Amino acid sequence: MRKCKRWTNEENKIIIENYEKIGTGIKKILPGRTKDSIRMQAQKLGIKKIVESEREPFQDSFGHWLAGLIDGEGSFSVYYNKNDKGPKFYPQFSLGLKFSDIVKELLETVQKKIGGKIYIQSKNSVPKSITIRIINIKDCIFLRKLLRKYKLKIKENDFKTWSEIINAKLDKNKNNFETLKNLTMKLNTNKGPKRIFYS
Repeated sequence: MRKCKRWTNEENKIIIENYEKIGTGIKKILPGRTKDSIRMQAQKLGIKKIVESEREPFQDSFGHWLAGLIDGEGSFSVYYNKNDKGPKFYPQFSLGLKFSDIVKELLETVQKKIGGKIYIQSKNSVPKSITIRIINIKDCIFLRKLLRKYKLKIKENDFKTWSEIINAKLDKNKNNFETLKNLTMKLNTNKGPKRIFYS
């Protein structure tokens, strides 16, 4: 019986960073591996379900428009939760605007394209602001794929660090608490609103 070649850390990194290509283009990146073996390794790395959640594409005009909106009003951050099972880091994204019926309709359209949940903040029962918040890892990964195609300008560095946090979050093969902690601190040193949230 032929012995299976051990997977290297570099190969695992390639799978994690290119999960959306599993079953198609990733075979070209890992020519020494079969599609079935790549899928099995992806499952071991905990990303099989994430691949299955990929959405349908949309118009380029929407992608470029959304990237511009995120450059102006979006925020990449980390949610930190410490419980009995140990500390957990969750990458998250938010996009908030001043409330109006038109803005509400606009963000509802965006939500249908990228996922997440909508929150309306009110004062004295009067809506003041409306926010899309993405914390589900599947939605975070979809947004990352989108913004790799439709480039940011102002918040590109934030996005790159946030993407590294997603990679570290997906890496199931090692204790990566320190990596996540350091990346979170790196994201939090950028100017702007607080980017780490505790519970």
